Amino acid sequence: MTTSELSEDMDTKHAKPAQSVAALEAKVEELKSLLQAKEEETGKLRQQLRMEKFGVYRFSNDPDMMRFYTGFRTYQEFIAVF
Repeated sequence: MTTSELSEDMDTKHAKPAQSVAALEAKVEELKSLLQAKEEETGKLRQQLRMEKFGVYRFSNDPDMMRFYTGFRTYQEFIAVF
């Protein structure tokens, strides 16, 4: 094998791991983005679940419902007492 062939052979062998590392790094970034999106979705669903449970928090954004169920005008007034 000549020196140039040997050099070319080494470049080929070292290029593959560099390519696979780059591919893995890209995959990691893709998965990080997916994880972040799923965490945001989970947060929204947890918020929705809290709002759908029957409890005072469910009415915290609706003064009419707060007055009907608790007698207090606002959620803040209710929290101040309890």
